[in-house]
Amino acid sequence: MKLSPRQTAIRYGVSAALAACGSLLALLAFSALPAQVAYRIHERYTFSNPGPESTFALGVLLPKSGPYQQVSTPESIGARPVATHQNPDTQVLLFEAPLPPGDTTVDIAYTATLKQGPARWDGSTTPADLAEQPGIEVNGPEIQALAEQMPGAAEDAILERFTYTARALNWPTGPRINVESSAVTALSEGIGGCTEFSFLFTALNRAAGVPTRSISGLAFQPLPPFIESKSTWNHPAGAHAWVEFYDGKQWAFGDPSWVSFRNPRRFFGRADGAHLSYGEFSQEAAALQEIQAWVEERGQMVGGMTAPLKFSAASPAANVTFTPIVTVKKTADSRWWYGLFGFAAMIALVKLGDVWLVRRFTAQNHV
Repeated sequence: MKLSPRQTAIRYGVSAALAACGSLLALLAFSALPAQVAYRIHERYTFSNPGPESTFALGVLLPKSGPYQQVSTPESIGARPVATHQNPDTQVLLFEAPLPPGDTTVDIAYTATLKQGPARWDGSTTPADLAEQPGIEVNGPEIQALAEQMPGAAEDAILERFTYTARALNWPTGPRINVESSAVTALSEGIGGCTEFSFLFTALNRAAGVPTRSISGLAFQPLPPFIESKSTWNHPAGAHAWVEFYDGKQWAFGDPSWVSFRNPRRFFGRADGAHLSYGEFSQEAAALQEIQAWVEERGQMVGGMTAPLKFSAASPAANVTFTPIVTVKKTADSRWWYGLFGFAAMIALVKLGDVWLVRRFTAQNHV
């Protein structure tokens, strides 16, 4: 039997509402349920030598496995490292080899599997986790005054400082060149990038007696699986900074620069499968300085970066040029199964709802 215009409108309205609810639930499952996201990262470093045979030196800093990431042993092609060593959160690969005329390439590949979901872990603290550092002015009067307004080391007090940091700073609207990151400056200006967010929260937490570390790393873009992204003199995953804090029982992940104003807990004690840590800022900086010193002993610098790529390269030969290229492919993402299941469930829900409504309206029209 044909439905009336009113019944038809109700039918399609209910179907639309069920589809919207199903889509929302699928989106929530995609972003909230525990998951593993794997990225295959290929770093290629090319030396171009227009002259006679010489040598080259290359030092590369790579991440290690940690509480919310698993990093495979790096594979190198074209040259083998002459030395490797492990830092607390990073690993250093040092290469020194002949440089014939033409192009010489060093390829380094590894897989980083990142966790989405609760990110808390056991671990010890050190005096450095409460100390003042460059840019983290724990003893600054402004920081001390704010910490006194938000005292305590309990989780609710940490969350208050976390939320305050997320709302106190605005991302810059224009380019920022040669800016020295500082918690005090960011607080006074109300402007800061991810490093300033992490420094401010770290300073406030340390001033309140909560061990906290500012973390340097990469943030991956939300690519679909099996899609490659490539960058020259850059990285498909952008440089990023966040924090790790100790709540008195465990360490926890936090990113105040990515916090939603409506849900501060989204990045408080939870990772999102996109953050690849290279470790605490000062430890990473020390490792990069060691790499640069080793490389400079072996030739003239031809290239170097501290973020998002982390390397130094040199050669005693004249007119050598150097090009770094990074390719990233997402090789696995269990969240997409949630999305596919949610999509199928949404279709089934809409179909069942439509069948029930049509039967109900047909029965009414027969009365």
